[in-house]
Amino acid sequence: MYSPAFRRVFLLSALVLRSSINEIYISS
Repeated sequence: MYSPAFRRVFLLSALVLRSSINEIYISS
């Protein structure tokens, strides 16, 4: 029932969240 656009936004936000967490983990 999910649209491809919604899934694309979800994957993109997950990627950004993971990269931001990686930066925080590396800097600390």
